[in-house]
Amino acid sequence: VFGVETTTDLSRLKDKLPAFSNKEARKALETEFGAELAASLFPDLSDPIAAASLAQVHKLQTPEGARAVKLLRPGVENLIERELRAMMRAAKVAERVSAEGRRMEAVAFVHTVGESMRKELDLRLEAGGHAVHHSWRGLGPDRTAHPHNRLDGWETAHRARRSR
Repeated sequence: VFGVETTTDLSRLKDKLPAFSNKEARKALETEFGAELAASLFPDLSDPIAAASLAQVHKLQTPEGARAVKLLRPGVENLIERELRAMMRAAKVAERVSAEGRRMEAVAFVHTVGESMRKELDLRLEAGGHAVHHSWRGLGPDRTAHPHNRLDGWETAHRARRSR
């Protein structure tokens, strides 16, 4: 649908971005959890260890070892929604003025892309998949009593979808 040049350019975007600052990361955690809870849950957050187009990862040391903390880029949800609205406007025009646009069902395609992007932005889904993965490996969802190591209640209860 997009062409080779566009898809090649897009494939380079996914993992070639600089990290955002620890100050921005802390602000995101405080917005998500509140300042007091963020300080107690994430006291020793490292500098970013990986950064991509939608999120970056920090390391957190706990008594049981290192854990990963994945944070969405500041403003990424608004950016994605704005781009999806632009894509939808273009799709509607394509369907209105072109038999080819109607045949390709451009509006339905943009709906599908939008659903996929929103799922990518919901890190709860990724964490839920992580819990399933561990249960498949026979470790069970609650390997120890420490809250940073739990893969069920604590993480689910303390994970939220950011407001836009």
